[in-house]
Amino acid sequence: MFPVPFVNWVINWTQTLIHYYIKIKIMSETIKLDQFLKFCGEVSTGGQAKIIIQSGQVQVNGEIETRRGRKLVTGDRVLIAGKTLTVNLEQG
Repeated sequence: MFPVPFVNWVINWTQTLIHYYIKIKIMSETIKLDQFLKFCGEVSTGGQAKIIIQSGQVQVNGEIETRRGRKLVTGDRVLIAGKTLTVNLEQG
């Protein structure tokens, strides 16, 4: 079962080359990096997310991020496997 912030997810994908715009409707102002990667389908499991993040393969806002619990907010840009994912957490 997902924690409360993951109720009522909505996702809209617009692909422009390697940039993805992710719009998520949740009941929170933040989402953890590992959960975001799982939700977007970039990883299958939390274990896989942990390995990829801790090995330095993920950047947040241009900086390598090794903390899987890093809280993302609207406007954050996540780079993974050559794709840039922009976070938009819609309240309501």
